[in-house]
Amino acid sequence: MAFLKSSKFFLLAALLTLACCLVSVRKRIHVENANKKVLVATELDNLQSLAAAQGLTIDQALTILEKQGLNGVVIPEETIGELVLDGRAHLNGLTVQHESQISTMAFEDNDTVKRVVRGLSIRFGKLVQSTSLRDGKLAMPAVDTATIRTTSIGLDPQLAAIAQKHHLTIIGRFSNPVGINSKAIIETIKWAKDSGARIFLAQGEQVLGRRDSLDTLRDSLSANGILYASPEFAKLGGDQEMLVKMPEQVVRLHSAQTAELDKLTEDAALERYLKAASERNMRVLLVRNISQASDAPLDAFGLFLAKLSDGLAHKGMALGDPAPYADPEVSRVIRILIGLFGGISALWVAVQMFGEKNGLILGGLGALAILGGSALHGAGLEVAALLLSMVFPIGSYYWLKLEKPNPYVGLIGLAALSMIGGFCVAGLMNGIPYYIRAEAFSGVKISVFLPIAIVGVVAFADFNNFKDSMREPITWGTAGLGVVLLAVIGLMMMRTGNDNPNTVSGGELAFRGILEQILPVRPRSKEFLLGFPVLTFGLFILHRAKYDPKALGKFSGWVSLCLMLGFVGLTDSVNTLCHLHTPVMVSFLRDIIGLIIGGIFGLGLWFVFKKKVVAILGAKVG
Repeated sequence: MAFLKSSKFFLLAALLTLACCLVSVRKRIHVENANKKVLVATELDNLQSLAAAQGLTIDQALTILEKQGLNGVVIPEETIGELVLDGRAHLNGLTVQHESQISTMAFEDNDTVKRVVRGLSIRFGKLVQSTSLRDGKLAMPAVDTATIRTTSIGLDPQLAAIAQKHHLTIIGRFSNPVGINSKAIIETIKWAKDSGARIFLAQGEQVLGRRDSLDTLRDSLSANGILYASPEFAKLGGDQEMLVKMPEQVVRLHSAQTAELDKLTEDAALERYLKAASERNMRVLLVRNISQASDAPLDAFGLFLAKLSDGLAHKGMALGDPAPYADPEVSRVIRILIGLFGGISALWVAVQMFGEKNGLILGGLGALAILGGSALHGAGLEVAALLLSMVFPIGSYYWLKLEKPNPYVGLIGLAALSMIGGFCVAGLMNGIPYYIRAEAFSGVKISVFLPIAIVGVVAFADFNNFKDSMREPITWGTAGLGVVLLAVIGLMMMRTGNDNPNTVSGGELAFRGILEQILPVRPRSKEFLLGFPVLTFGLFILHRAKYDPKALGKFSGWVSLCLMLGFVGLTDSVNTLCHLHTPVMVSFLRDIIGLIIGGIFGLGLWFVFKKKVVAILGAKVG
């Protein structure tokens, strides 16, 4: 089986795997390109404050803002307590229930009476015995007034009417009151539809129906044609379950709290919203005003909306009603073919690692696991994707070892082969649940760090004498370098898979902002600042020594270290393609930019230290 030792066989298997992956990924790109409409919304109650401060009515404010890009509003449910607070109704203060002591409510208008009756009937059912006024008052059910005050009376009909007048999409926001039953949930959602709501958004810390009635919420939303908005970074009880239960009805929403916006410049806040839409598939942007104080607060807010609208257009997005993602309809045959050719690639890698006898056994088992998992869903598919995400980066090292290419071909070859692992994950785990993060690739840390460790050990063994190295005493410099490396890798592990902008420092955010201003997509720092520069430098040293361990001399250990650290960039580029909620072309472009910039930095390192390296190697510059 000499072909299992040929790098050309691995290249052929890798290219066939990539071709099958691209069939799947092409369908994903088509789905992503067909869903570019973004809803730019704001909270209507906050907008009323901005308008009033500038001497405008809410109707006038919406006339101004809709021309600047506003196409949606959030209207929260009202409660009886808010009616009382506003003076639109008067509730007596009785809290002790007795046959002769019944709480009553007086109203300023009849329309409010109808809303209260409907809200009470939904919440308390048979406890609502009277639905007509007597002596101008409505008898309350035998419930304490604190509970009555929290009772929802739906969306404000006047605000809903104004929003509809301006053709704005209404996002209805609802809480999860204590004790609400399935019938009440059904009626609540029906009432939301009657009020013009097209999108449901949870209010508070739980989704309506959490825990036992989420199926009812799902069925009610579907029956009434209302989409479910899942807020990014929020820790809502029941949100993850809703993503799993109705992925075909989900649109993802991004917002920033006032405290978060206060730490950002206007440009940084603008970039945050734009990135959410273009890089993380957010289709609803809930925008809040940057500043609490301004001589013309509504105009300032409108200017921000106009910049956001222009930015979205520049990134190829369009204002409009958001839509859920369509099913890419990737056939099982395509996934099986990915598993088949990927499994053959795994067999080749195993033979290189363990020799022909053991490699055929271990590689065969791995190939079967990949092939079988690719035909399944759930854990089986996850295992197949995880194995393939590691097979190609590790295989790229053995390709380098066999081919001994020049540094330029070596860098491109290593990067291209490694990224096939990312395309395998994107090709296998391709569907609506992955776009909305109902499901995700959970093997990120293993796929990033295990290949680095394996290549580090193998490269050290290839270019150094293990026994002699183990007998050498450890110097302070070596110990210090080891501590630094452990600290760097530990920091990388904590940060890997974390895309919440609140977890990075202000200085890093500023640096990212600069990159985002000058580049179409910001590359990942680990790739262009560490991995690819060090890898490029190491490849130049290897090439000068003609890949001969003896010719490397004192550089043998440093080359091994360069290769290990270089694989930080390679596995990170795989990880980028494993961000399945990010448009795949954005991830691919990010990898390419990181490779180019990192390669340039590495080339710069080589030109700075080339004379010294060549002098130590004892070779002439060719």
